[in-house]
Amino acid sequence: MISNNLSLYFLLFSAILFFGELIKRKTNLSAELTRKSAHFLSAIVASSFVFFLTINEVYLISIAFTILLTLSKQIKFLKSIHSVSRSTIGEIAFPSGILLVSIWFHPESNNAITLSRVPFIYGLLVTGISDVAANYFGTKIISKPFPLSKDKTVAGFLAFTIFSIPIGIAIGLPIIYALIIALILAIVEAIIPFGFDNLFLPISAAFLISIFF
Repeated sequence: MISNNLSLYFLLFSAILFFGELIKRKTNLSAELTRKSAHFLSAIVASSFVFFLTINEVYLISIAFTILLTLSKQIKFLKSIHSVSRSTIGEIAFPSGILLVSIWFHPESNNAITLSRVPFIYGLLVTGISDVAANYFGTKIISKPFPLSKDKTVAGFLAFTIFSIPIGIAIGLPIIYALIIALILAIVEAIIPFGFDNLFLPISAAFLISIFF
């Protein structure tokens, strides 16, 4: 039986996709903007999973949206998400990334590395906030290509780092550790192509933070 909490999350994510698609079809907003808006909102919502969903419910909703977004990409539905010009499967990798991070960082998981909720929350917030900031400023500000990736820029790298630092401080990290982890994750985000950073970034962030929690 589906719980009320799980039903609410399904409605929230469906609403994010629906309104993003509606706005895309009714306005001249770019797919990049509607896609990143959905990414940001979805990550913020997903960061609360560890408070309101059981581990099995997280598995279910993550798998469901991985399948849904895979199918919608194949049939060219949800243009607000899939119609960007660059080659990426980030929209599919993201719910898969949530599934992956929940395996080791949901307190109810048999494989949980820590019982703290902080690594899970941090992993999703960084993916939703810092990754979006990197994409936005990396495309809006003219700068040199990032040395380790021809597809990313120094501006995007710096934006990711700058936005990640206050997230680290907010969860209780000393500034120096927040900076070091932000730099490591900025490199991870920059070097992983085709949207796969949405798969590996949440788990990388959670693993690094679990050292402290």
